[in-house]
Amino acid sequence: GASGKAVSMNEEIGADPGDRIVGILTPGEGNVVYPIGAEALTEFEDLSDEWLDLRWDLAPQSNERFPAKIDVIAVNAPGTLARVSDIIGAADANITILFMSPQDTNLTRLVFGVEVWDLKHLSRLLRDIRVLDVVTTVERSMG
Repeated sequence: GASGKAVSMNEEIGADPGDRIVGILTPGEGNVVYPIGAEALTEFEDLSDEWLDLRWDLAPQSNERFPAKIDVIAVNAPGTLARVSDIIGAADANITILFMSPQDTNLTRLVFGVEVWDLKHLSRLLRDIRVLDVVTTVERSMG
């Protein structure tokens, strides 16, 4: 770890190889890693001169997946969840958690916790979901 302190991932937000990442020294936890753009970083803005600029150092053939959250607004209709889930599975990503909440009578919000190989993998996954005719919007959630 950096300066002999532990480095750990913020599991709720996640960061993926390819993201620009920073470490925030957190009492009792060491440096906690966040991707640049994470909403949680706003609470550390006054300490930004103490942020530790980090870089990924992975073995070329790493078999480790990394967490990310995907926020989807889709048509509230039979088969919508199955179609989005099928795309995620076909893209070799793993669904770890799912939250669903109706937005109105026609739309529903699907927030997927997924595991992906890296930022390119996540970007391809977002693109593949975006082309579904039942999907209104899809984006990576950094909150």
